Amino acid sequence: MPATGAEREVLLGTLRVWLDNGCSAARAAEALYCHRDTVLHRIARICELMGVPPESGAARLGWSLALRALPLVKDVETSGAGFAND
Repeated sequence: MPATGAEREVLLGTLRVWLDNGCSAARAAEALYCHRDTVLHRIARICELMGVPPESGAARLGWSLALRALPLVKDVETSGAGFAND
């Protein structure tokens, strides 16, 4: 089942904090003011949605790059600007 809008925001926020804390559920939980198991559940949900294991270095790199690009995509969407199809 795809993530809802509210779940999407929670998952993206958790993923960002988890990656920023060296993929440590304990440190991410402390930063997010939640239980370590909650972080692990959210990361497992992301992996379920994406079809990749959390141990995958390629997945972690891809997630990091996607999270950095996300604000840029949102800016383009809200400004109405787009890429021309030549």
